[in-house]
Amino acid sequence: MDAALTAPHGPIWYGATVLLVDDEPSVRQIVRRTLEEENFHVEEASDGASALRLIQARAEPFDLVLTDLSMPQIDGRQVSETLRRYRPSVAILCMSADPDAVPYIESSDTPSGCCSNRSLPTTLPRRA
Repeated sequence: MDAALTAPHGPIWYGATVLLVDDEPSVRQIVRRTLEEENFHVEEASDGASALRLIQARAEPFDLVLTDLSMPQIDGRQVSETLRRYRPSVAILCMSADPDAVPYIESSDTPSGCCSNRSLPTTLPRRA
């Protein structure tokens, strides 16, 4: 049987490259470990500005950008909006420890969503 068909996330997500954006090192560490255990390839950015530089410098787009909503200077919402304009095919998943920070997401052709990072280690593989 084809390995891609039996992969935990199917042929689309198996081995996908994720940009993880969060200003909290402990959150990045936990989320990175969780994603790598599920065979995702992970690159990290500690803030929105670093994320946008990585996105711009990369020849091939990331498959998924997983960003915290609440960060100083350039927050996750700004990263998401910029990404939609310049790399519209990239899936976006926003996370926040504050449920009140989760914004309304308008309908688009680009996969996007939000989740609480309190439940991230158990829900992330299913959401991605």
